[in-house]
Amino acid sequence: MIDLRHLRTIDALREMDSLHDDAERLHLTESALSHQFRELDISFAALEGVNALSGRVI
Repeated sequence: MIDLRHLRTIDALREMDSLHDDAERLHLTESALSHQFRELDISFAALEGVNALSGRVI
């Protein structure tokens, strides 16, 4: 499930200068930010799988 912290991570990714700067801006460690990127990657992959199974395109 995507929540507010994920949306903040996506926003940071959009403006990404460096992982260090973005982690600092979000008050996270670089490791924590990397984990959030991974969670997002998994969430989006799951959504793609559900869409493929249902035959719907969003």
